[in-house]
Amino acid sequence: MHRQRGDGGWGRVLPFCPGSAGCPGYGCAAHLVPFRSLMSTPKPGLLSVFKSGSGRASQTMVALRTLSETMVSTLNPAVLAEKTTQIIAQSLGARVVILFGVNYEVAQLEDYGALYRLGSSRPEKIPELVIKGDSPLLRIFRDQRQAITLADLQQPGLQTLPAAERTWLQSLNMAFYIPVHTRDEWAGMLAVGMKASGEKYNEHELALLGTMTDMLSLAMQNIRLGESLLRVNNEFRRTYQSMEQSNRQLKQLLSKLEKVDRSKSDFIHIASHELRTPLTVMLGYNELLREDPELKSNEYHAQLIDGIHKGIMRMHEVVESMLVMATIDARALALNKQQVSIGAVIHAVHGSLITVLEERRLTLAAEKISDLPLIEADEEALKKVFHQVISNAIKYTPDGGSITITGSPATIGPENMTEPGVEVVVSDTGIGIDPKHLEMIFTKFYMTGDLAHHSSGKTKFKGAGPGLGLAIAKGIVEAHGGKIWATSSGYDEEKCPGSQFHILLPLKNVLE
Repeated sequence: MHRQRGDGGWGRVLPFCPGSAGCPGYGCAAHLVPFRSLMSTPKPGLLSVFKSGSGRASQTMVALRTLSETMVSTLNPAVLAEKTTQIIAQSLGARVVILFGVNYEVAQLEDYGALYRLGSSRPEKIPELVIKGDSPLLRIFRDQRQAITLADLQQPGLQTLPAAERTWLQSLNMAFYIPVHTRDEWAGMLAVGMKASGEKYNEHELALLGTMTDMLSLAMQNIRLGESLLRVNNEFRRTYQSMEQSNRQLKQLLSKLEKVDRSKSDFIHIASHELRTPLTVMLGYNELLREDPELKSNEYHAQLIDGIHKGIMRMHEVVESMLVMATIDARALALNKQQVSIGAVIHAVHGSLITVLEERRLTLAAEKISDLPLIEADEEALKKVFHQVISNAIKYTPDGGSITITGSPATIGPENMTEPGVEVVVSDTGIGIDPKHLEMIFTKFYMTGDLAHHSSGKTKFKGAGPGLGLAIAKGIVEAHGGKIWATSSGYDEEKCPGSQFHILLPLKNVLE
């Protein structure tokens, strides 16, 4: 009985040699010279050849140099496999040498991976071998990093090998099946066939095969690194292309939005001017009717005429709002600047809304407004701002609620203020604003919620206006070099969390 100890190399050592009855004559486990790492001392068989200086030494050096040059010339696995297997076969006199890779992208969870043939110009097709996660072959190749021979497949140690794996390996009819590892993982298998001469592989040839396998392992590792870099590069390229496409789409969308915005501005400008003239005519005739003694004496006719007058005035306000919005869009808003008291402005706006506040049973309180310093501003323009903001609070505060206006000096720094100023906050106990709408509500024609659920009317609860009020307020405030924004914890018609509108104005117009 022939016994031999292993040293952790690629030769799988079995407790006996099957002898002439089982050994195919080109190596069993007992006949193999175990491989050592390429980083260790040279293979004993090769060392003696190199020292001899014989023709065999020259042939070996040529074979190793050719293999080395081939491996550094490509990172393509298919090209590497085709060329290196030819060199190894020629160097050893083998009938055939095949390099297999490991594919870890398997369909079943219980599968570990699949061995598949790397690049070959040979016509015959070799199906891939799916290796189960509990296969003895996986333990031998991956964990023990040992090779097996064709004769080993008949030994007790591999009797538990799945039939599919055994049949696949036997169908290759190779002398050696040698695992190829990168630094961290099992990367493939080198299958070496019988010698074309029918002779056994000698010690020198096995040592040369070991060296070439170690070199192939380094090449496979470089290929894995190259593939990783290529994947990262491709992913970066795809991401960059996707970003470029998204950027183009955003530019196109921005261009469309700009056209839509210009269309809105053009419509406002044209409609306001076209409506203004007939409205003026209608208002003139309505005033004549209101002053007619006979019509005034008739209560029914007087009510009809008064209703017409209210409708005309409402339309007149809408047209005036459109004209102001058109002026703001054209950046042509002219400000009549003077020293203005914020308290006086708010007091005037309050007075114009007393009737509405009483009808809705709303309370309006002003705190610390009279103590604010004078600012340089257009008084009539600021009245429009506070009228729009307070009217908005009235519309979205249920009957019986309250509106509070507070003021405080503003220092340099907050909200990028470059000059001292004043801050006025209009708070209400209304239904609040969804955070996603807080910025958009200052856009012209923007409406929150379903327009069909809004009631008509300038100051009715949730009354629907033309959607220009807050946009006008924003335009006027920014024309003064100030800022306006809204805050709210959310929208809730039952709990009514309320909203706060902040108006920040500099003491002096910084946009002069």
